[in-house]
Amino acid sequence: MTRWLLAALMIALLPACASTTGRTTGVVVEVEGTLGDVEAFTVLADGEETTFLPIDGQEYEFPLDHLRDHLRSGEPVIVDWELRDEERYVLAITDG
Repeated sequence: MTRWLLAALMIALLPACASTTGRTTGVVVEVEGTLGDVEAFTVLADGEETTFLPIDGQEYEFPLDHLRDHLRSGEPVIVDWELRDEERYVLAITDG
């Protein structure tokens, strides 16, 4: 009986062990915000759209307005992200 209890406990804890960071490579399909202030952007990778939020005060490899160039050209980006409160925040972003 204790084996079953231990197995159930391990299964219940699996979501808590899920990765909270990752890397996504894909094409920009949407940029939200004004010309000088990108509030969010969406990347299409492996058939799924994922929205990312920039971190206030974080410095990136390029100004986030550059994402509009990627939106027009279809050139990919590489986004390193961290999951916080079920939202993906951008740790780093580079041309892909």
